[in-house]
Amino acid sequence: YTVVVDGVKVPVEVVNRATSYVATAMIGVRKLRNLPAQAN
Repeated sequence: YTVVVDGVKVPVEVVNRATSYVATAMIGVRKLRNLPAQAN
């Protein structure tokens, strides 16, 4: 479905993709930070 923002319809799929992309990036950063701890 679509969400109307400021009179403009924005596909929710785009928002979901952006959110999932950010979530994936955050997880990647956490993994990178955890690598040194695991190595020690």
